[in-house]
Amino acid sequence: MKRTDFRNTVRNHIIEKMIKKTKQEAGNWIIMVVDKYTLKLLSTTCRMFEILDEGVNLVELITIKRQPLKKIHALYFLSPTKESVQNFLEDFKSKPKYKKAHLFFTHSLPEKLLNSIANSKAKKYIETLVEFNLNFFPIESQVFTFRDKSAFQQIYSIEQTTDQNEVLTRVADQLLTVCTTMGDLPAIRYPKGNQICLGIATYLQNQLTALGKNIKDFPSVDQSEQGVMLILDRSVDLLSPVLHDFYYQSMVYDLLNIEDDKIKYQTETKETKKETESTLDEKDGVWTTYRHLHIAECMTQISSQFNNFIETNSTAKYKKKKGENVNLKMIGQAIKNMPQYHKQIDLFNRHITIASKVMDRFNKDGLQKIGILEQNIVMGEDPEGTPFKDPLVHLQGPLQDNTVDPKNKARLLMLYVITQNPSSKELRKILRLSDLDIDLETSISNLMAIGGNTQSEKKKKKKKKNQVNEEERYEVSRYDPVIQKILKELISGSLPKTKYPYIKSPRKESNLYTRLGSSGKGGKGMSKRSKNSKRGSAMNKWSGKNKNSSKELGKKSDETVQYSGGRVYLFIVGGITYSEMRIAYEISKLFKREVIIGSNHIFKPEEFLEAVKDLKPPEDL
Repeated sequence: MKRTDFRNTVRNHIIEKMIKKTKQEAGNWIIMVVDKYTLKLLSTTCRMFEILDEGVNLVELITIKRQPLKKIHALYFLSPTKESVQNFLEDFKSKPKYKKAHLFFTHSLPEKLLNSIANSKAKKYIETLVEFNLNFFPIESQVFTFRDKSAFQQIYSIEQTTDQNEVLTRVADQLLTVCTTMGDLPAIRYPKGNQICLGIATYLQNQLTALGKNIKDFPSVDQSEQGVMLILDRSVDLLSPVLHDFYYQSMVYDLLNIEDDKIKYQTETKETKKETESTLDEKDGVWTTYRHLHIAECMTQISSQFNNFIETNSTAKYKKKKGENVNLKMIGQAIKNMPQYHKQIDLFNRHITIASKVMDRFNKDGLQKIGILEQNIVMGEDPEGTPFKDPLVHLQGPLQDNTVDPKNKARLLMLYVITQNPSSKELRKILRLSDLDIDLETSISNLMAIGGNTQSEKKKKKKKKNQVNEEERYEVSRYDPVIQKILKELISGSLPKTKYPYIKSPRKESNLYTRLGSSGKGGKGMSKRSKNSKRGSAMNKWSGKNKNSSKELGKKSDETVQYSGGRVYLFIVGGITYSEMRIAYEISKLFKREVIIGSNHIFKPEEFLEAVKDLKPPEDL
């Protein structure tokens, strides 16, 4: 079935159920008033012109001084906090700022705040009061986050300062808003024995069951297309947040200074140099085309596609032939395409610059050698398949090398700790070798507070053949995040129910599965990587190239996609990585199923080191 993607479904929900509904009641124009949280949420889902086109005359922050517009209705989209409610009440305390108020809160309004509204002067001006149940950020077409970095600390901290049940309930409430926004009543699964996941899954299932009984049109999704939600936590895979991932999006967020998805870089013309700031989001078609490519492919593909654009674009052709005999048709077409031409040139130049900065950092930090060593440790073998013995012996060189970034040393040691599970005595000896500062030592020592497996990937994966894991690949990119295998088994119906039980059995379990045909065997559709070699040139050092990746170039992120079956939701408590986000897209293409991945936060590796450090104070080690 054809379906609008996740992010655009959320956008349509805002426009249809909030803006258009208010407009129908208010007539003509309306004002939209938001707080900082909902402004961020709106900017994540909608473009400003989309809001203005629906009859919203103005969007204003509730915290700023605003001009009274007493003949116009105001749509308030607010988070249910004491500050936002008080700011709303101030608008109607003496003289009303607007004719009527239509109140939409992101999620459940505490009874105390509801009573303060009911007992206020604003009450008689309120035309609508709705708990809109939209308390998450759909940052990509298949990714959402709660933008809640603190949840990791609150859930895994060795010294609990917050009631863990309170945090898990908050997470479940936010997941509930995902389900209600999508109109979905998914079958919920969790890893047996994991109390964190069980707590969230149980509370969420109870809330969804109650909604199904009390709300006539929920779920709105046909139950023959019932989705499935798997709730995991960060202990499922401690390697992915630490490993260097050599795909474009992962490298950009790992190696460059990115804040709120914004990147600053220098652009040059013949006359000037200037600093430019750009946002990395799905409005940038070049970004969506290349973000999930291996950096080796990305470098060659961007250059190749840029040259192809220059050769085939009508404006570019006109510029080349300027001064020669050109006909009116060519001139007309060139003028018509001029704005798009300049925009596309700017996008290509942006990503050529960014990819070059990534490669500069890659070379400066010696990440080729570090990347291979990381892979050898986690896979338990070298690129030729020879068992990787005595990893600590191989670690001594980089640990004692003053030119290696201390954070990269810490990441190597974390991988060693996860895969080798050394004793406390051994760990102290290793830390003395590395001469790291106390913060990085604390990060390494605290790592096992999260739990999780402490086994090399080779030991776990060697048993099965003809998997995606067995495909030929780059020397620095042999490891696949654990969720790749889990998602494949979840969608194909082979994920063991004894290990991942349902909270409540689905109506018809067979509807949840999509089995690959013989053409899909072995992972067709995933990012293939060619077998390693010993060649040493700038690109050959990656050992391979992807011959199929060009098929995805130019694909729009917001197109209607043909999917089979219901949505697949994967939520990882604590945080996800950019490599795991990429896996969700790859599995989606493989099975033609909409895979939506989410978490409290998206971790960059440096952030993960910082978060783990804070799980237990260093003086208690």
